[in-house]
Amino acid sequence: SLEAGRLSLDRRPQPADAVIASAVRMFEVEAAQRGIALDTDTPEDLPAVLADETRVVQVLGNLLRNPFQFSSRGGRITVRAATVGQEMIFSVRDSGPGIPSAEHALVFDRFWRSRASSGKSGAGLGLSIAKGIVEAHGGRIWVESIPGQGATFSFSLPIAGARGLAAASARV
Repeated sequence: SLEAGRLSLDRRPQPADAVIASAVRMFEVEAAQRGIALDTDTPEDLPAVLADETRVVQVLGNLLRNPFQFSSRGGRITVRAATVGQEMIFSVRDSGPGIPSAEHALVFDRFWRSRASSGKSGAGLGLSIAKGIVEAHGGRIWVESIPGQGATFSFSLPIAGARGLAAASARV
């Protein structure tokens, strides 16, 4: 449905911190088992985002899955949210090996997998799906990384009320 442009979204005002908490809860046990610190960093006064909560939790889950594959014991993954203008910027930062700059433009392509991911499970669809969901919300998604210093995957969503609530429920 993403490729056909028929992804059904139920956009409503959602508390950003609650969306993050839902996604992080899915990985708490795995983080403890792998010895990886999983943190959140969100201001107390975050406004709501206009989003389909289930789909945004899916995006965060897809962004969290990769750091668990590439981070070693003692690593750290931090999920953040901050308001920038009329957007909420969500980010997932890890302390893993990072991504070479030549691969940044490719990471959101369907079925693409880094050379570093050989031997790791997955079909190479998670980031592509995340991109489709974010774009269906009218947002954007990107990666910043320096090899050896981890990676930060970020995406933006409109703040509730910023673009009007008339399109609160839409078929994109």
